Amino acid sequence: MVNMPKNRFDLELLMDMKVKEVMAKNPPICKPKTLVLDMLKKLRTQKEDYMLIVGDDRQLLGIVTESDILHALKRPSGHMFIGTRLMDEMKKIVARTVEEIMSRHPLTVHGENTVREALDTMVTHKFRHLPVTEQDRVIGAVSIHDIIVSILKLAK
Repeated sequence: MVNMPKNRFDLELLMDMKVKEVMAKNPPICKPKTLVLDMLKKLRTQKEDYMLIVGDDRQLLGIVTESDILHALKRPSGHMFIGTRLMDEMKKIVARTVEEIMSRHPLTVHGENTVREALDTMVTHKFRHLPVTEQDRVIGAVSIHDIIVSILKLAK
C-alpha cells in the first residue's frame, strides 16, 4: 500500500508521486476481435467506462471509450441517428468487433511518470483515462477518478 500524504498541504507530494503508485493495476482489457456487445457487458460488470484493447503479451493496440461508441452512432453528415433508426444502428454496432471502433495508438504514460505529468496530459487532451505502459505493454491505467480518489484521501 502506498503511503498517501496526510493533509492538504501534501498535495504537491501527491502530484510528484509516480503514476504506478496511484494507477489501477487491473484495468479492463479485451482482445481486438471481441464483439462490441461482449465488451459492453464486461464494462457493465466491471463498472468501467473504457476498455483497453490489447494484443498478445498485453501489447496496447487501442482504447474504446464512451465517446468512441457515440462516434460510431454518427451518420456521415455528423448528425446522430434517432428513434428506430438509432436502435437499428446500435444492433449493427454491437455486432462489430472492438477493433472496428477503437481509437488506435492512444496516448500513454509510463509508470515512472509523475501524477502531475499524467494529469497535465489528461487536461490538455481532454482525456479521462490514460493507459500506463512499460515497453509498449499495459501495466495499468490511470484516470481522473483515480487521481480524485487519491486527493480525497488527503482530506482524511
